Amino acid sequence: TPVVRLESPWRDACSKAQMGRLVSDEARRLGPHPARVLPFEDVVAIVRQAVREGLVTCEVDAETGLEVFNYAPDAPRGEAQDLCRGLVLHPPTCSVVASPFERFADERVVDLGLVSESTAGKELAQASFKVDGSLVIAFVFQGLVRTATRRRMDSEQAVWARDWIRRNSTVGEYEAGWTYLFEAIYRDNTVVVQYDFEGLVLLGAVSPQGEQLPPHDLPHLAQRLGVVAAPVLEGPLKQLVRGLGDAEETEELSAGGACASFEGWVLQLPGDRAARGQSFVKMVQRAYKRASRLGSSLHPLVVWDSVRTSGLSREALMGPSVPGSMRTEVGMMLDAMEKAYATVVSSVKLQTSAAEVDRWSVDLEAKMDQLVISGRDAGAVSQPAAYRELVKFVAKADGDHSENSWPSMFYTSPILGLVDRESVRETSRRALRWKVLDCIRPSQDGSLFGYAHSPNFAQVWAKGWAHGPSAGRLAASAPQPLIGLVLQEVLSVVLESLDGREMLWASGTCQLWRRVIVNQADFASKKEAYKTRLQEEAACQEEEASDWSGSDWNVRRGYSLRSYFYDYEYYSDSG
Repeated sequence: TPVVRLESPWRDACSKAQMGRLVSDEARRLGPHPARVLPFEDVVAIVRQAVREGLVTCEVDAETGLEVFNYAPDAPRGEAQDLCRGLVLHPPTCSVVASPFERFADERVVDLGLVSESTAGKELAQASFKVDGSLVIAFVFQGLVRTATRRRMDSEQAVWARDWIRRNSTVGEYEAGWTYLFEAIYRDNTVVVQYDFEGLVLLGAVSPQGEQLPPHDLPHLAQRLGVVAAPVLEGPLKQLVRGLGDAEETEELSAGGACASFEGWVLQLPGDRAARGQSFVKMVQRAYKRASRLGSSLHPLVVWDSVRTSGLSREALMGPSVPGSMRTEVGMMLDAMEKAYATVVSSVKLQTSAAEVDRWSVDLEAKMDQLVISGRDAGAVSQPAAYRELVKFVAKADGDHSENSWPSMFYTSPILGLVDRESVRETSRRALRWKVLDCIRPSQDGSLFGYAHSPNFAQVWAKGWAHGPSAGRLAASAPQPLIGLVLQEVLSVVLESLDGREMLWASGTCQLWRRVIVNQADFASKKEAYKTRLQEEAACQEEEASDWSGSDWNVRRGYSLRSYFYDYEYYSDSG
């Protein structure tokens, strides 16, 4: 990443004594942190009121009594929310211990084009490289260097950073009253971008008076602390906005959907914007946003549904646009599913060969009720009811599911032009695959036989799995489809007017429609009437086809009509 290094009057300011004096002129332009300016009582009153309103969270550290305040997820912009981005207070001594950057604005809510035009290119702005890790706030309290994330002091990232500082950083260079902002980069905390190092990257520093160290002077501070600083670009705002935007578009178009190589930039606007609470603006790469959305949806239940319902292959689920750590995790999920799938297939083969039941045996239902799943099969089968349905389905097939007829987990049937004997077989195989996959469906909390998420995935993405997928059609809070909002009484009246053929097609729309149609009083009679008509038509076409030597089209057509209901029974039972 190229770095523009402008000559600075503070270039050689490396001593502690000089730093406080030299930072002040530049920081006054940006404005001090409000928590360092307001009376402590006012700061406490503002944040505690926001906590009561659910706009800000507060975590108290058991060891030190320090209180960490952070804006709540999805909280709107506001005085308290902007103030609390890891703000650390110590009420017993009425002191502000750490005052990190205020909440960033998003490029979507700031018209950067208008801003750049208004400044007429005269004022300089800075763009800091946005490192993809976890924000760590470091400060000195009671003579020791302490660390916190935006929410807590005992989080895994905060503990890792504290230990890393004590082992690798120059602890004596940390000053009381200063707030040091880092990004923690290590293997078990990989979000999207994978780095080839572990450590802390210096993002910024805030003085005891709330004044920010200018971005282009961070390398000097980083050298003293024994860390590295995030690269910074500096120049006229208009040029920066145009250049960073073009770079983002160019990378996205040329990469062709490739994985994000970096997260983005944090743009520090000229001083006239600071008073409006928008001095910092995030510019996140589009490819990174896509990858982040993907990570939040990689619940085992979603991956399973992508295989079962969408028919996605391993290659599609692990394509080049999927970040490496996520690709590894998806591979582990698919490996576990394939192993469980094979176990279920093997178990059902054994059960059906030993059952020795006729295709339509009256004892089949009773035998299914007595079926016991034991041994390793019990672990692979997460849905016992689906397993019993599968055994019943195979037993009714009367030998149709031989050794070579069992489809693989990623099997997708070919698209056939006519409903002939081959298409009936393919429909049966598709239904069989669905039923096997139903047996190994992961639990709502992400439990999947043979799969255990990696430490990195547990830390970054799997924290909310207990409540099920956070997005998509299987999410607990997924909105009901509009088709399901139609009153069943109205739906029943509308569907009642359909004939047998239309009823059969409509019953494949969704489970609700099928339930309403099957419960229609005249459904059975319409179905039988349509079936009789198809059989008569098929017989006539087969008879006519006997007079056409060298042509089997009508024969196939006749067979397709006659076999329609055989096909339909397999398909409809599969859900």
